[in-house]
Amino acid sequence: MRQREVYRAGAGSGCTSVLLLLSKVLRGDGRGQQAEADVLVVAISSPLAFSLVFVSTTLAFPVLAWQQRVLVLQMALRAEQRVGQPVLPGDVLLTPLKDREQEDEQDGARLALRVPSPTRLRVTCGPGLRRQGGSLLVTRSGILRHRAPSLYWVDSQQKRYVPVKGDHVIGIVTAKSGDVFKVDVGGSEQASLSYLAFEGATKRNRPNVQVGDLVYGQFVVANKDMEPELVCIDSCGRAVGMGVFGHEGLLFKVSLGLVRKLLVPQGEIIQELGKIYPFEIVIGMNGRIWVKAKTTQRTLIVANILEACEHMTAEQRKQAFAKFSDNMM
Repeated sequence: MRQREVYRAGAGSGCTSVLLLLSKVLRGDGRGQQAEADVLVVAISSPLAFSLVFVSTTLAFPVLAWQQRVLVLQMALRAEQRVGQPVLPGDVLLTPLKDREQEDEQDGARLALRVPSPTRLRVTCGPGLRRQGGSLLVTRSGILRHRAPSLYWVDSQQKRYVPVKGDHVIGIVTAKSGDVFKVDVGGSEQASLSYLAFEGATKRNRPNVQVGDLVYGQFVVANKDMEPELVCIDSCGRAVGMGVFGHEGLLFKVSLGLVRKLLVPQGEIIQELGKIYPFEIVIGMNGRIWVKAKTTQRTLIVANILEACEHMTAEQRKQAFAKFSDNMM
């Protein structure tokens, strides 16, 4: 079943305009070409227009049944209007414009089909979003986030990690297969790690990596059609903190949302906690965190505090840190 590109309609209040929209949808896109898709999706950016179209579609049901098609109505808003708000799978977001279109309000709100034009910004889709014609389709529930100039993604609390090229992750070596190590990164399949992907490694000078070791590396290959590949060096051949680590300490798993919260620039959680308990920490984008403090008891306390910070507000976090600081004295 093929799905037609989403029709996007602006604000409207006239019944004639609503029927004109339905006529264009059923006949094609206004160029005399009939739609060939089995599912016709109309994304409407105005609640008033949505209500009018919903009522008016009762007139189009016989035509749709005769053509064996399905008409789907969806509310659609511009992506910049939904930033910071919850979104659900199936929601349609309209891409932002370089110059905001002026609505024609002289004769009342008017319903008009909008097609992709060169004036639209080139949007970069992050996790949870997918392009669909000139719109963005939400594939994951969560909070819509934006980073200038045109990066959009959905911030969710999922725990299943999907490898992304460039991500730094914590993996567990599970097997040796010739010149390649198999590493569990928490994804749907294991990643490969070459013995030459370490600083100073050669055919004679092989790294000392054993099954069960923890490695901190970076993805250089990560897509749905190929096996993920890790390296423990940068483009200049230097380790830069990557490699085998964690012969002691504690490894635990958290949600991906907490990982992004800890890694945010100018993050206060790790800095404030470090003033109470000095500790070492390694954070992987795959939801794994390794910590090591002076004693086993402090290591467990640090891990519990980090897990609790996921659902704490800034004020609650300060009160909790102050309580631990008083107990230290």
